[in-house]
Amino acid sequence: MPQDFIQQFIDETIQKAGFVNLSPQIIANYQESLRTLLLKKLGIEATALLSDSDLSELTGTLEKQPDTSPKAIFAFYDSHIEDFAEKMADVLREFQEEYLATVKQVTG
Repeated sequence: MPQDFIQQFIDETIQKAGFVNLSPQIIANYQESLRTLLLKKLGIEATALLSDSDLSELTGTLEKQPDTSPKAIFAFYDSHIEDFAEKMADVLREFQEEYLATVKQVTG
């Protein structure tokens, strides 16, 4: 997934949460936290969709090249998971819904 798309999604989520009037530093902290959580969630969900042989291939690649970029990893997922973009779009929607529900509970 392109990083600019991820950033756009995070910005939209922060806006929907009503956090746009917070200080730029607080927003930047939220953005970084959301990016970390979102990339972990996407990685976990995508990895669960891999076959055993694909998972072994990915693991081998990461062991040989531990600094593999997220872009390269997502390209791997895309080439090994049918309808990857659609499945990850579902994960994004779920992530945003859960995040906004949590924000609503916390802020009342």
